[in-house]
Amino acid sequence: MIRRIFHSIKSSFAFRQINILVYFIQLLVSLVFGAYIFYTLDKDLSGRLVSESFLTGFNFEKFNDYLIAKNMSISELFISFSWLLIVGLLISVFMNGGMLNAVNNSDKSLKSFWISGSKYFKRFFIIGVFTLVLTTMVLSIVLIPITASFTWFIEAFETEKTYVFLMIVASIISLLFCLIMVHWSIKSRYYVIDNNSGVSKALLFGFRQSITDWKSLFALFLFAILFLIFYFIYVVLNTIIGIHSVATLLIFISLQQGLSYLRVTYRLAVYRFLSNKV
Repeated sequence: MIRRIFHSIKSSFAFRQINILVYFIQLLVSLVFGAYIFYTLDKDLSGRLVSESFLTGFNFEKFNDYLIAKNMSISELFISFSWLLIVGLLISVFMNGGMLNAVNNSDKSLKSFWISGSKYFKRFFIIGVFTLVLTTMVLSIVLIPITASFTWFIEAFETEKTYVFLMIVASIISLLFCLIMVHWSIKSRYYVIDNNSGVSKALLFGFRQSITDWKSLFALFLFAILFLIFYFIYVVLNTIIGIHSVATLLIFISLQQGLSYLRVTYRLAVYRFLSNKV
């Protein structure tokens, strides 16, 4: 299994053109979203929130006072930014179609990337929304009661050990469920690509695979650990270097973009591993 994981990572670099394309699409989307959010806050809050809160340390009370002063509400901001998330989801679904088809068929053509992204968009979107809603519901059922009962646990027990133990158990259950949902989603989409099937058949096939293929689930866990190691290295380097000059700022940006590029490669490696083509 370990050999397959590293072989998947190595083979994912063969899709260099697609990797670079997806990276730049994500970078462009991030810049547009960031500019829109900054413009919205700067315009509606006269720039004071950005200059006084975001750059000097966020303060919720000050944030709320600004909203009241400008006759705004958190719900209005939430609705505005929700549209950005929806657009981001649509773009992500399109890119997943191109990436999965490329990895599954070993097709490195950018033309095929765009064609497959549009070809499978509708079915992949339904699968994505289904898994997203189901994941949100289950995690809410598992985590919200425990987090909401924090005060009760502190008052009912002499120590916080019981609460910490329950949080650890809930976190493990949540992590396992997320791995199952990722596996379910990817396997369902591969079934669509291989058989040109409908969503219901693909989801049923993906579900059967997810509850029986525990080796792949464990491999996903190892992929996650490996990426967290890279992320930890990034955080340590960022902490050591800091931002004290133009040179260190450029180093920080390079490390950040390097991690973003690595994240795309990581996704391709995961897709490659689950395609059973390695």
